[in-house]
Amino acid sequence: LLRIKLCGELDTEVRARISDKEWVKDYVRERIGDGHAPKTLAVLRSQAEVRDFDFPPVCVIKPTHASGRYLLRRDASAPIDRPQIMSWLDEDFYLVSRERNYRRLERKVIVEEFI
Repeated sequence: LLRIKLCGELDTEVRARISDKEWVKDYVRERIGDGHAPKTLAVLRSQAEVRDFDFPPVCVIKPTHASGRYLLRRDASAPIDRPQIMSWLDEDFYLVSRERNYRRLERKVIVEEFI
C-alpha cells in the first residue's frame, strides 16, 4: 500500500476509472464481459435530479465518487432519504479520505439493481 501511495499510481486514469462506481462497470465489461456487475438503473448528477427521480421499489443507491456510503431500498414502502442523497453531491471524498484516486471524480449518485 505504501508503494502504491508513493509511486504515483493513484493519479493514473485507470485508477480513477476503477474508483468511480459508474466507470468501473465499463472497465469490467471491457476486461471480462457483460453480466459481472449490478445493472445500472440511473445516474443522477444534480440535486434536482435526486429530488425529482422516481426511485424503484427495490434498489441500491450510492455515490459514485465516494466509499462506504449507500442506501438499500428493499421495498416500495421504504422512504427515500433524499436530503442524505443530495448531501453526497456536496461531498468531496478526496478531502475526507485524502485518497488521490478520488481527487478528480465527478460527483454523481448511481441507482443499481438490488442483487
